[in-house]
Amino acid sequence: MKGKLKKMKKLLTVLAALAVTTSIASASAGDIAVNVVSGGKPGTNTWKASGLIRESLDNAGIKGELVTAGSCHKQMSYVGKTDTPTIFLHNTVNLVSNSKKGCSIEPTEATYVAPIYTRGFALCSRKTDKSFKEFVASVDSIIVSTASVYGEFMFKPLEGITGKPVKYVPKRTSDAIKAVLAGDVNLLYSGYTPSVAKNTELTCWGTTYDKEVNGIPPLTSVLPTWKYSNLSLGYYIYGDDVSGETKQRVRDAILKGTVDNSKLAQYIASASMIPGNAYAGKASVKDFWDEYAAWTAK
Repeated sequence: MKGKLKKMKKLLTVLAALAVTTSIASASAGDIAVNVVSGGKPGTNTWKASGLIRESLDNAGIKGELVTAGSCHKQMSYVGKTDTPTIFLHNTVNLVSNSKKGCSIEPTEATYVAPIYTRGFALCSRKTDKSFKEFVASVDSIIVSTASVYGEFMFKPLEGITGKPVKYVPKRTSDAIKAVLAGDVNLLYSGYTPSVAKNTELTCWGTTYDKEVNGIPPLTSVLPTWKYSNLSLGYYIYGDDVSGETKQRVRDAILKGTVDNSKLAQYIASASMIPGNAYAGKASVKDFWDEYAAWTAK
């Protein structure tokens, strides 16, 4: 009987030790902190998306903060000073515009974490029942407004395609929308964001997606010879000091969030974007550089 009691005590001791070890391991596995830094100011799309990324990490048990830096320089200054692993939203157009300001963030295999979504672009005018061909015939010149990061070189080829002079008027996207609605310009080139997709005062001739979206045809069917008619913009997560298990957990949380997290998934769906989870298996940092070459090709 005593022998059995000793064996029982020994077994209980082993089980207790295993329970403690498992508890410690579980705590360690969950004890990961990763901050999300927004290079965009409050109210911008980057800031909104950064908040949704933060929420996806929170839902996965990855603690941390949402830090609003407000600019590329401030963002990288924060990243350089903090000891906490950090992630932020990045894309090729960011690299183009920020490089001009002396803030170049070039991704590598080590810093690439996950794709989050791909946004298409739209070519629109003030509300009209005319076809694009009829619209072009009705104007003396094409005056296109778009964000300054999309260079004039992209739109000059439209002169040869339409037979009309093209004037390029760079503005912030919100101001470009106002300008086309006021009649100050007659064409808008913009990311197909909710502010464009839901604007009933706009007619969008086509988007750069490869299929019809909300009744809008692919721009390649409207301007098949314009080489920028199929350009989309892939957004991905860049990480600093994020590797190993932490990187994998962050990647899994974000990819799950693009389809399962209600707010992030709704944000992606509201602008008909392609969620990262749909193409994550074949996405890589090479895609970023291929896209960069396409956006900067003249």
